[in-house]
Amino acid sequence: MPHLRLITPADRTENVVRLTEGTFGCTHLVVVPGAARDPAGESWRSWRASPARSP
Repeated sequence: MPHLRLITPADRTENVVRLTEGTFGCTHLVVVPGAARDPAGESWRSWRASPARSP
């Protein structure tokens, strides 16, 4: 199961999360506000279902 980790500026996090949530196969989205120190921002992770499970 592939996964993605990103650090986004706090003022862009909602837009990035909205885009990710709308992506087919996106599961287990985790946002940790203020977790990133250098560069400052919010850390978040997303897992994607295996392509074998996708229609």
